[in-house]
Amino acid sequence: MKFLQQDTFLTKFLSRLIDLVTVSVLWFLCSIPIITIGASTTAMYDVTLHLVFDDTSGIAQTFFSSFRKNFGRATIVFLAFAASGLFLAADLWSAVNWDTPFRMLLIF
Repeated sequence: MKFLQQDTFLTKFLSRLIDLVTVSVLWFLCSIPIITIGASTTAMYDVTLHLVFDDTSGIAQTFFSSFRKNFGRATIVFLAFAASGLFLAADLWSAVNWDTPFRMLLIF
């Protein structure tokens, strides 16, 4: 029964897959309040970076410590990106809906 040992390819693959599913669920749950998407994405990136370097010392613990550590900065960056995206969407909407002679210039 060699496939039940811990150092086979199948067990390593399934272990990593379960870790990624766990991180995805944590990201989704922490992103439910829209304002925390930046912090949860930063925490997810930090956990996956730890997984790449084979540091699997507590997925949830690493996620929440990174979430707390980077909450302020990541939230500010996310809000800045969201504001710029909303501005560009409003600009495109107004360029498409206004009837001006140079409308195509505004769209581009």
